[in-house]
Amino acid sequence: MDPVAVDIHAYVRLYNSAGWRLQHLRKNKGLTQKGLSLSAKLSHNTVHKLEAEEHQLSALTAIALASVLECTPEWLLFGVTYE
Repeated sequence: MDPVAVDIHAYVRLYNSAGWRLQHLRKNKGLTQKGLSLSAKLSHNTVHKLEAEEHQLSALTAIALASVLECTPEWLLFGVTYE
């Protein structure tokens, strides 16, 4: 298999993950994992595990994170925004 194709598929999977979207938004807002966890009233461990894809993002957690990150919960969960 072409190694470039493998890298592209890995990137697409990464981009399409809730953990990647969470980390991307957090960094764009200039927040640390600890800062985000404090603002969203979540544990630091929860934010770390969500970004590492060791924990699945729930709807309630997505709502808490979205309010801090100024995005929609749907974008965090699914990568789409409904209007």
